[in-house]
Amino acid sequence: MQLRPRTWLGLAAWLLALVGWIAWSQWLPPLLAVPVAIAVAGASALVCVGSAELTSAVQVVRMSFKTGLRDPRETLETIMVLSEHSRRNGITGLADVETNWLPLAKACHLVATAANDSQIRQEAQVAAEAARQRYDGAILSLSLSSICVIVTGACLFVLSKLGGSTPALVGWAALAASLLVVAVALLPALARLAVARSRELVCLFIAYEGAVNILHDNNMESVYRELGAYVPGGIQANS
Repeated sequence: MQLRPRTWLGLAAWLLALVGWIAWSQWLPPLLAVPVAIAVAGASALVCVGSAELTSAVQVVRMSFKTGLRDPRETLETIMVLSEHSRRNGITGLADVETNWLPLAKACHLVATAANDSQIRQEAQVAAEAARQRYDGAILSLSLSSICVIVTGACLFVLSKLGGSTPALVGWAALAASLLVVAVALLPALARLAVARSRELVCLFIAYEGAVNILHDNNMESVYRELGAYVPGGIQANS
């Protein structure tokens, strides 16, 4: 995961905004201190993370819960079924296979068109890189959002302790609320994305390497033995 130049600039602007707000809030009326804090935090988070990136991250998390975690064992079983199908109908019969998972459909198409190993593995690299970018971007956006939320709550808490315009109760409530948001929403989402990323990459490898094996000897036992070694132990389907 790499931070873009705009993200670095956003982080600098966010820190400057927080420092300026801390200094300025000492002269704000109590009723304005908290709304100003929320406005500064929200604007800073959008500058730091980016509205498009944050929306994309939320979409990735939503899809991981909607479609469920991809199961490497299920992918391996599908490859076994496709291997048997190609033995009975020839590799061109894989062109008619219907699947909702686009990478598997591409793998079947490559086999049906008698693509060579390098073409199949090149497509596998492209698919894996796209998956990494999608999940890594979402993980980075949610991580930065977590930092913004916690630091905002911590700033309100510190201001309440310094005897500024922020009441002590508001400081404690802001700190507790920020920690609760991170613990209940953001950390579980980050954990979900990490698991989904790992499983997606394993399934992509199994799908495309399965295509290579089908294209060569198409020995079901050999396919299962070679690809089964890449299925992490203890993985179960999870929706």
